[in-house]
Amino acid sequence: EKNNSRATERTVQCSVIAGERPEDIQLLLSSITLSNSPAFNEDGSCKPYFVIFQNGEEIFERESTESYKTEDPISFPVSAQISGDIKIQFFSVSDILGTQEMFSIHFHTFYIASSHVRFSREMIDGAHVNTFKQFTDSFSVSVELK
Repeated sequence: EKNNSRATERTVQCSVIAGERPEDIQLLLSSITLSNSPAFNEDGSCKPYFVIFQNGEEIFERESTESYKTEDPISFPVSAQISGDIKIQFFSVSDILGTQEMFSIHFHTFYIASSHVRFSREMIDGAHVNTFKQFTDSFSVSVELK
């Protein structure tokens, strides 16, 4: 509850509409979890890797090590210091289809009021439309922050 009041206080102090830039709050991104595996490869699996951008600059990349085809959560340890505008871009690698962009999430550290932030499919760029049914209706991405 204390974190929520702090975020509300920061929001009142900064008005994006008025053209003010929010303060870059420093956080540690400790993990990213997919609720289940999207179906991007020819066998319905995905071999995910992701890149983290901070204020438009790449600061972290996690290479793909294995393929996933599961309804179970998939968690990736991170340990990256972040602040400001954050974009996390996910890709899938396939021997046949090559590298495909899967989805991305975006947030600013100033507005984070909790150590656990969950993005539902409707909030995720590239997953919200779901034209080819590559994402389950319950697909989500969670980030753990310290």
